[in-house]
Amino acid sequence: MIFTKLIKPKWQNADPEVRRTAVKEIDDPNIINEMAQHDESIAVRRAAIHKINDLTLLDTFVQQEADSSIREVALQRFKQLLAGQKDNIIPLETKLDWVNRNLPLELLEYIAKHGQEVELRLIATQRINNQEILADIAITDQSSKVRLVAVENLTQHAPLEQVFKSTRNRDKTVSRIAHDKLNALIEANERPLKIRQECEAICIRLEKLGRGDRSIKIWEQEHAESKHLQNRWQAIDQTAIESELQARFTTAQQAFATALEQFQTAIRLHQQAAVERLEKKTVYCQQINELLAELNELQPTQRFPNSDTAKALQQRIDVIEKQWSELSDKYESEEEKRYQIEFKQNSTTARKLYQQLSESSTVITQLEKINREIQAALEGREPIKSGQISHFTEQWHKQFARLLAASLFADLKQQFNERIQALQQQFEAQKQQTEQATQEIQQQLKEMEIALSEGQLQAAMTLEQQVISKLKHNKQLVARNSLEERLQNCSTKIKELRDWQDWGILLRRKSLCHLVESIVPIDIVEKQDSSESISATEDVDQRLKNIDPAEYEAIELSLKNELLLPDLNDLEDVARFIQNAQTAWKALGAAGYSHQLWEQFNAACNRAYQPCQVYFEGKAQERADNLAKKQKICEKLEVFLAEINWDQNIAWKSVSNFTDKMHKEWHIIGVTNKRDKKAIQKHFTDLNDQIDKKLSDERTRNLNERRGLIDDAKTAAESDGIDQAIQKVKELQKKWHVTVPSKRTVEQAVWKEFRQICDSVFERRRSLQAEQQQVLQDNTNQRASLCERVKALLKLTGEQVNTIPTQLKELQLEWQNIAEITGQQDQNSKMQERQFAAAVKNVEANYPKQLAMLQHKQLILLRQKADLCVEAEQSEQLDSIRTRWETMPKLLDDRLETQIQQRFTTACAKQTSRDPALLERKEILCIRMEILAGIESPPKQHKARMEYQVMRLSEAMSGGEKNIDKQEDAREIQLEWYLNGLIADEVMELELRFAKAREAFYSS
Repeated sequence: MIFTKLIKPKWQNADPEVRRTAVKEIDDPNIINEMAQHDESIAVRRAAIHKINDLTLLDTFVQQEADSSIREVALQRFKQLLAGQKDNIIPLETKLDWVNRNLPLELLEYIAKHGQEVELRLIATQRINNQEILADIAITDQSSKVRLVAVENLTQHAPLEQVFKSTRNRDKTVSRIAHDKLNALIEANERPLKIRQECEAICIRLEKLGRGDRSIKIWEQEHAESKHLQNRWQAIDQTAIESELQARFTTAQQAFATALEQFQTAIRLHQQAAVERLEKKTVYCQQINELLAELNELQPTQRFPNSDTAKALQQRIDVIEKQWSELSDKYESEEEKRYQIEFKQNSTTARKLYQQLSESSTVITQLEKINREIQAALEGREPIKSGQISHFTEQWHKQFARLLAASLFADLKQQFNERIQALQQQFEAQKQQTEQATQEIQQQLKEMEIALSEGQLQAAMTLEQQVISKLKHNKQLVARNSLEERLQNCSTKIKELRDWQDWGILLRRKSLCHLVESIVPIDIVEKQDSSESISATEDVDQRLKNIDPAEYEAIELSLKNELLLPDLNDLEDVARFIQNAQTAWKALGAAGYSHQLWEQFNAACNRAYQPCQVYFEGKAQERADNLAKKQKICEKLEVFLAEINWDQNIAWKSVSNFTDKMHKEWHIIGVTNKRDKKAIQKHFTDLNDQIDKKLSDERTRNLNERRGLIDDAKTAAESDGIDQAIQKVKELQKKWHVTVPSKRTVEQAVWKEFRQICDSVFERRRSLQAEQQQVLQDNTNQRASLCERVKALLKLTGEQVNTIPTQLKELQLEWQNIAEITGQQDQNSKMQERQFAAAVKNVEANYPKQLAMLQHKQLILLRQKADLCVEAEQSEQLDSIRTRWETMPKLLDDRLETQIQQRFTTACAKQTSRDPALLERKEILCIRMEILAGIESPPKQHKARMEYQVMRLSEAMSGGEKNIDKQEDAREIQLEWYLNGLIADEVMELELRFAKAREAFYSS
């Protein structure tokens, strides 16, 4: 070991040649870098530079080294490392980073020609403009993407012609691009004239737009065309447009924009009106459908239920059709036209059904009227005439023939047949009855004549009434005149006998007058004019003067025994006597009636009743006053019930005092009329019952509430959380109050039970306070740990980023569990709560960035895999491509990995799709990416781009397009682009355009 320290290594030897030779054997980059920078020998330094792998150090040599030979060697080493020609150990990302810097054009041209990686050559080619080198790359480079970039950057005629001729049979895409660019150069000479012609054509067409009355479809077409014309105008070099044409275009554009805005305003108003009109038409269609359904329901009956229904249906049809006619519009939509057809059909059908039902109803009404007339003839008292039956039959058949569906009215026809047959039978029976009645009347007249001859007045009177009734109800009797003459003779004899009978009844009426007059007080009698009483009865007395006095006294004595003379001091007994006398008068009926005697009797009753009336009026007034007092009490109760709000806090003690007071006042009031007593008592009882019910309910509720407080206190005392229990008990104590007390023993028992439970809870708290402090400390430590675990989520990368939401949710759940166990917060807990919330908020805010970064890296990886798929689709050398594919990591999304793997497998098998529809789809994706990036599409794609933008505009105008995030939209476009392979001549050109648009989008 000592000798090792004494012997210097060769790279430190004094001989420069030894050091130069030693450089080849040294692998330590630090020693190599040291020798390249500080060795005294230029040759040693050059040898060391040949082994340097640090691009930054090599760039420093190139920029700052004074010795030109060293600068040359460093530059050569830098180019070789960057191009990957020797010792290809520099990562591609590092190379790309260097190429994206401001490297000299010479270096970029070298990399463009000699770079090993396609990505490297592609970026370098995009940044150079040496036409000879670009032409050489476009012809000789192995990558189709690089060749396309090179030919795109060619701008001179000679190189383009060289590329066109050299690639005509080898690369049709490059050849076509070169040919198109040659044509563009040729066209550039004719450009001023074409620009003027194009501007004039655009102005002429734009000036024609928006003229006159146009339909919506034409306006939409012209709107799209105006956008197309504007894009055509924007595609022209604005510096080459003459000021006159520019002003003309601006004027035409503003004129069309004004006309379009006016039209769009009118359309919006029209659309709003159309929506309202369509809603109304929908309602009217529904109404006509409902009306048609009602008419269809009436079809089986072939008639309207009544005239009001018919009139209402007619009015509804007229109103709906009138309302519909008011909704006509020349810009009707297809949906409105469909409604128009449906409404017209249903309206016509409804009209037709209504007319049929109306005619049927009229006929049926006439038929039913005929049936009713027949039934009336059957049930009527009038005799049936022989011509009625034929008349009914003729009218029935005339109306029945008008029915459209006669089979539906078999019941009606059967009813007619039955009734007309019954009428015929009744007519026959009537004839027999008439003959029989004639015989019966003759027999009764004969019996009446015999009874009169024997003096049997009552039997004769009965027979008289029977004969009169039969003559009245049988107007078609045979020999009616002779029968009526015999009846008249008998009636004359009956009248003579009845006059003798009336004398006995007259005597009884006279006795009633005397009895009533006998109880009239003297003072009242003196006030009456005696002459008036005498004159009123003198006619009756004159008629009775020949009556036997003993017979009259017997009648009066009989009445006294029947009516019982009253106690004149008892006015109520007097009133009853008068009432009984009046009843007896009425019982005598109409026989022996004398108006003068009635006036005498009535006057005597009125005189006798005068003191009774005064007495009863006083009693009635007293009962009325009592009723008023009781009504006043009921009114007070009603006002009390109306004013008190039982849903708010109520002074229950004042309620109880008020009801007690009302009861005392009620009981000191006297009686009322019998007819009022039951009602007013019921009213008072009902009002008190309402209040008593409220008091009883409140007493029960309050007691149950306090028992519920006891149960709550027991629950709180048995709960694990002592703080909650203490708080709960305090709240329960505040809630404990008595509104309507129960019995004293009950009140004492519930209060004692409640107080004991509360005391036990407070005692329990004192024993748990020490234990609580330890729990709080443990929870503080757990929360601090959770805060650190949340903060750690900010450092997650890669696939672990996807687990952030789940982990964060779990940590929040743990935090909530801790908070629930704690049940309270001190100052330290509040500070930890704020820290945890801030950490969660920071994670939630940073997660989208982490996720976006992960998605972006995955998208880059997917793009790299897609590039390998493109190479596999274009190249025949697949071994190196498969090797590079196997070294690439898998995508985190299994679905995307499966799809890109399928594309790569298909590409390697040379089975990639040649579907023109897929090519068109990829062109649209490319246009969408160019729109997002804000760059122009190639001239030949202007039409497709315009069509796509018009489609988006139409969707926006119709409300179908939604706002989409540009980043998400770009990601979806790229996913669809990378996952779909295609073989076509235009593919490489599309790949180049898409890559350019992608880079422009992410660099903006």
